[in-house]
Amino acid sequence: LEIGSKMLDQLNYSLTKNRYECIFHGPIWTLIIAILTLGIPFDSVRAQTGAKWIWSTNKDEALPNETVYFTRSFDLKDKVKSAQLYISCDNTFTAWINGQKVAQGADWNNPVSVNVSKFMKANGSQLLSIKGGNDNGNTAGLLVDLRVSLKNGKILAIKSDGQWKWSRKVSKGWNKPGFNSKNWANANVSGAYGISPWGKIGSGSKPSAPDNKKISSGLEIAKGFKIDKIYDVPKSNQGSWVALTVGPDGKLLASDQGGMGLFEIDVDSDGNLKSVEKLPIDISGAQGMTWAFDSLYAHVNGKGLYRAFDKDNDGQLDSVEMLQGPNGGGEHGNHAVILTEDKQDLYVVAGNHTSVPKFIKKSRIDMDWKEDLLLPRQWDARGHARGRLAPGGWIARINEEANDWEIVSIGYRNQYDVAINRHGDMFTYDADMEWDMGSPWYRPTRICHVTSGSEFGWRSGTGKWPSYFEDSLPSTVDIGPGCPTGVVFGTGAKFPAKYQDALYVLDWTFGTVYATHLIPDGSSYKATTEEFITGSPFPVTDAIVGHDGALYITVGGRGTQSALYRVTYTGPESTAPATGGLDEKTRLARSKRLRLEQWHRPDAPPAVKYIWPELSSSDRFIRYAARVALEHQPVDSWKEKAFSSKNIQAVISSIIAWARQGDTSDYHRALKSLLTIDLNDCDKGQILGLLRAYSLCFIRHGEPSPELKNAIINHLHHI
Repeated sequence: LEIGSKMLDQLNYSLTKNRYECIFHGPIWTLIIAILTLGIPFDSVRAQTGAKWIWSTNKDEALPNETVYFTRSFDLKDKVKSAQLYISCDNTFTAWINGQKVAQGADWNNPVSVNVSKFMKANGSQLLSIKGGNDNGNTAGLLVDLRVSLKNGKILAIKSDGQWKWSRKVSKGWNKPGFNSKNWANANVSGAYGISPWGKIGSGSKPSAPDNKKISSGLEIAKGFKIDKIYDVPKSNQGSWVALTVGPDGKLLASDQGGMGLFEIDVDSDGNLKSVEKLPIDISGAQGMTWAFDSLYAHVNGKGLYRAFDKDNDGQLDSVEMLQGPNGGGEHGNHAVILTEDKQDLYVVAGNHTSVPKFIKKSRIDMDWKEDLLLPRQWDARGHARGRLAPGGWIARINEEANDWEIVSIGYRNQYDVAINRHGDMFTYDADMEWDMGSPWYRPTRICHVTSGSEFGWRSGTGKWPSYFEDSLPSTVDIGPGCPTGVVFGTGAKFPAKYQDALYVLDWTFGTVYATHLIPDGSSYKATTEEFITGSPFPVTDAIVGHDGALYITVGGRGTQSALYRVTYTGPESTAPATGGLDEKTRLARSKRLRLEQWHRPDAPPAVKYIWPELSSSDRFIRYAARVALEHQPVDSWKEKAFSSKNIQAVISSIIAWARQGDTSDYHRALKSLLTIDLNDCDKGQILGLLRAYSLCFIRHGEPSPELKNAIINHLHHI
């Protein structure tokens, strides 16, 4: 194992399901990896570490339903090369390193493994903190193994043992660097790994979401707010709820993930459950629903888009119509459907395993989908999304009858839901690929501002585009590891203004609802996030603001115990409807972007003279909108301006547009225009843009002449 570990440190690998999986596909490397590590499960590795089961008291004397806080400090003498954390807790835990949450779990027999390198400080004191919960009886225990590999070749093992400190009372800053735990007690060691009742535990790498019948006592919520569980969903005849919306009469509507159907929930203004009734229509498995145009629209997993309506006007949905739409299946398939910002149409959301139907002929962004990768791509080592190509996850705008579809945005991994703020801007919460953690191509879960013609660069395997690619857009804010589900703005909630304008995004894996606070930034936004609600387990699936001003949240999914929660504000701040618009500078920038987006269609009138000045805008979203608008104009109407421009940013933007739309007969002219750029006059962003422009020329138009090759090498030599 020691030899294998040193060799693996020199290889490009991913750690998944607690086994090393080689990204090199050659037979020699595969054989080496197989000999060294294949088939070594979690229990075999942990058995050699000396990690012990610990708790506040002996495992047989642990208090039922208790919460225990553990800390372990240690020093690092060098920079961190790699760090892997393994945890099993009977039965729930949340872990922090140096004040940052790194893992959460709710099933002791499905231990968690996570790469925590980025959470370590280069040198000095480190703090590992764990909040453990025991809510299933008297037996309780925590098993931890943290393996840190340093640049100097040394390996440090931090394991659960009697050196850990514990307390039943949380202290201020207990999980932050520098916390002094001298007044806390030493942990009680129940026994070595392998003792009863746990034995040799399983080998999972990701927490599952177990039964949550006792969850209500373990939730944490922002100050001034209250959360109540108002309904436990019976699995036997109502399933596990994953989609939620509000009907015209204020009643909630929920869908089972499986085949149990749709349900209507009546809650009075005080939050008391009045009734839950199954709707008499043949729809189930919706991963997105909305009420619009006197109908219930349901985007059904693996089937398509449905519309239910009251045919005989008796106040009850009684008829179902299948509309034109995609049939993506699984958890990367058909997702949300919501009303557009102008209330005239609908937006439909699809994950990256949902192919764009052939009947869709319109798009705000060029439909000649390309991977646009300069270097060879390695597919995922375990085969996930192997062969899945651009555009990845996508969002379309459709009319009421669903017979007119237009692609609006592309390049997501698995965006489950979208929401629109009171200014008319749309946002989504895109998924990471957890198996990529620790790799250069890993991208965390992220909130994205969904603008017309936007591309967010998801590509399968190692091909994911960096956020700085000039032909894509960056996220509004990165959140970290997780499993995105529902999103909703607090518009209409009886909350303080700050929380009315917040975007609530749900993370199924870590049982967290984040409140994202958007801050205008040019024509787009930046953001901060706070953990609004956390729990373990708390597998949140969807959220909606009810007619009573409360936030309703469902938990469930994957056959787990489902429930409905109600969040209200009980603090002293005003809950009057939020007012006020964007400031003048923001309003003007946003108006400029929206004007450019009007030309994101092939039948738009000629507009090069309006578009061209914005190709050099310092506002990335405006510059992006201008380039997409330019690509919808005839190339012959603007290529001469591209080849002769003296503005650095305009040259970069327009040559990227040419690479995507132009004819190869002009290839050398395009390259020569890039060669006119003086690198000494470029900032870092422009140099990256120049490199991307060259790359797209090579990718889409082939190898340049030997003369131009040498010229380009000389041009880039001093970067």
